[in-house]
Amino acid sequence: MEFDQGARYADFNPDSDRTAEYGLAALIAGGVAAKSGLLTKLLAVLFAAKTGSAVSLRSAAQDVRQRRWRASAPKLAAT
Repeated sequence: MEFDQGARYADFNPDSDRTAEYGLAALIAGGVAAKSGLLTKLLAVLFAAKTGSAVSLRSAAQDVRQRRWRASAPKLAAT
């Protein structure tokens, strides 16, 4: 496979070529946030703020409280 002149890795010029501002840590943090559902919660808050809907914020907060409560509730042993 051949690439055009100027589009190869060997043609990289750090003085004129741009690189991404984020690093490996940001990519890992983004993956962790995606797996934890953080993005969904953030989008719900942003949507509520944009539409001015307090109902969406209330339901998002209630969802978080319910999940925390369920996680901390003792598990009943099966008999």
